[in-house]
Amino acid sequence: MTRLLPLAASEISGVADGTLALDDVLWRGGYPALHTQAVAPGDWYASYVATYLERDVRQVLKVQDLTTFQRFVRLCAGRCGQLLNLNALAGEAGITHTTARAWLSVLESSDVAYLLAPYHRNFGKRLVKTPKLYFVDTGLASWLLGIRAADMLPLHPMRGALFENWVVTEHQGTLQRGRQRRPLLLARQQRCRSRPAVRSASQAANHRDQVRPDTHQRLHPRRPNRPALRGATP
Repeated sequence: MTRLLPLAASEISGVADGTLALDDVLWRGGYPALHTQAVAPGDWYASYVATYLERDVRQVLKVQDLTTFQRFVRLCAGRCGQLLNLNALAGEAGITHTTARAWLSVLESSDVAYLLAPYHRNFGKRLVKTPKLYFVDTGLASWLLGIRAADMLPLHPMRGALFENWVVTEHQGTLQRGRQRRPLLLARQQRCRSRPAVRSASQAANHRDQVRPDTHQRLHPRRPNRPALRGATP
């Protein structure tokens, strides 16, 4: 099945030569119309959301309450780059867990959202472990988050998540175009508090948590040997 994905960074004029800043790329997104026509991104995304998300997708789902569906999609945008907690998402949207799962499934099949599966040696556990939620296009996610200009991104709290989303999207686009055959999986490190790392399957398989001996010494210093207590001699 052919999928029409947003443009890759190599296909956008201004990215390769450095004339287009990273924040502009994140905010504008990769839909072709935004790079081939003289149209404002805010106007284009407003029309896209009104015609495609709020009309076509909503008709597929047979959603009666438009306000609830709009809130659900915006809440999904606020969780891009995060581990998906479907119960919390459904609770904030005011819908059931089953409804949230059905709506998210349609967003996936419509190439609006994407779930990055976690890595596990057991393939069956990849299907039940918690995935990460991403949007197929960072421009759409930015518009849903209320970002109306590229200069709002440097201080926006979601800027890091949008950048991570963009990196994953670039890799997925390379995979879909047949340039890379290894799927992208999520490797979570359990022994440290760092953020989950995005790795390919081969990298995750070869990855091991290692603690250097000097680090172990700093974390668990040895106690000095104390002399044994002896009774006083007369």
